[in-house]
Amino acid sequence: MVLAMAGIAGANGRPAATATITFQQAAPQRVVAGATFGFLRSDDNGATWKWMCEKAIGYGGTYDPDYAYSPTGAVFATTFDGLRVTRDGCTFDTAASGTTFVSAVEVGPTGDVFYAAAAPADGKIYKSTNDGAMFPTSAAPGRNNDWWASLMVAPSDKTHVYVTGYRFNKLCNPAAANAGTTCTMEINCGTNVGAKCEAIKEFLNFKSVDGGASYTSMAMTGLSTSNNSVIDVVGINHTHPAELYIRVTLENGRLGDSIYKSSDAGTTWHKILTTTDSLGLSFLIRSDGTLVAGTQSSGSMKSANGASCLSQASCHWQSLTGAPHINCLVENPANHDVWACTHNFASTGIPGDGYGIMKSTDLSSWSGVLRYQDIAGVVACDASTIQATQCVASYQAKPSVWCCLEQQLGITDTSVTCTGVADCRLTPAPPTVRSEKKPQDVAAPPKGCCNVGGGRGSLVVALATALLLARKRSSSRGRA
Repeated sequence: MVLAMAGIAGANGRPAATATITFQQAAPQRVVAGATFGFLRSDDNGATWKWMCEKAIGYGGTYDPDYAYSPTGAVFATTFDGLRVTRDGCTFDTAASGTTFVSAVEVGPTGDVFYAAAAPADGKIYKSTNDGAMFPTSAAPGRNNDWWASLMVAPSDKTHVYVTGYRFNKLCNPAAANAGTTCTMEINCGTNVGAKCEAIKEFLNFKSVDGGASYTSMAMTGLSTSNNSVIDVVGINHTHPAELYIRVTLENGRLGDSIYKSSDAGTTWHKILTTTDSLGLSFLIRSDGTLVAGTQSSGSMKSANGASCLSQASCHWQSLTGAPHINCLVENPANHDVWACTHNFASTGIPGDGYGIMKSTDLSSWSGVLRYQDIAGVVACDASTIQATQCVASYQAKPSVWCCLEQQLGITDTSVTCTGVADCRLTPAPPTVRSEKKPQDVAAPPKGCCNVGGGRGSLVVALATALLLARKRSSSRGRA
């Protein structure tokens, strides 16, 4: 793998992609999208989009934040420096949680804000009833340094909260005479051939039925996992809070993602779908109970069998002809359209869809919502903000991050002057004939994305890295 990092803040070398879609609760015409090149915001139901860079939010590199959008308009984002929140749309400040690392954030159906701490000194789940001003309620389902992969509150009942995660325990492997016992070094496991002290993943699945005041374990019986798996809560029925869906990734350690359904709040599980797409599996339960599963390279499907859907066969999955290449799924709570993260540009093995977000009313026909080339400039912020000084303007005598992104993605907006020191000076792509090209035929940006700010340098990323990151993004989910 070759990864040549040249340039300024924001360079990470990943292909341009949309990772998450999040609607504002109670005002879904406002929506934000997390992308590999920053943060996009629309206040008009996706008609126009404006950009903020990663630095303005407080993260960088290949990390994709978890976002939550409260009824007041506050946007929360998880970062390595703690939970961040913006209430003015420009400045992301440290939330009341402080700088403790937060792995997941969620807004419940009545506006309560939950977050999961995943730090050496804190592993609690916290709750705020005043829009994140304070988090007085907390509970510890596990212990410090546990990693919480997902956090979700039932749409119809704020008392039902589900959280999943994992920890690694050092145990003697099956070859040891004392297999399964705690160890710190090889010698603790004896002298049998092949005996080793290994890090074994323990999965953590919990539920709360009292609004996060306390948590109890959900069953693991019936779930197939490997040491490489991650378990995520990916859906809860909109009217039945005990009906939930989880995704188990990499069941055999290398390939295979499955969806499991529980109708009794995690007491029993039924495997209802298994796929082998190397780039992962996205899932959505719609407000009418229809299930939608999407992949990036092996097609998508739906099931309308409701309570009868208890196995892959009984769900009667139907292929979605003509569906785009899907990386995340979410339902617009206003009109119940399905929105999907899709491929704006073609990449190795995946044809382009022509748009980074698409939507459908019937899962038969899809229309574009966000085309990267049509991003309508930057989120305009005060001259003293990080957005203005380090994302839009030249910073430390290096090219403007926005100006590099504009050239790389072929953005046509000209509201920012990209001349002088702000000029990215990338080698322009060969001219293309636009008149006869369909949107999905648009070529990927020159030099890849997002070496935004690469300026006079370039980023080269191996295909294996791109595939790994694409799978990582597929675990992200949209939010209503």
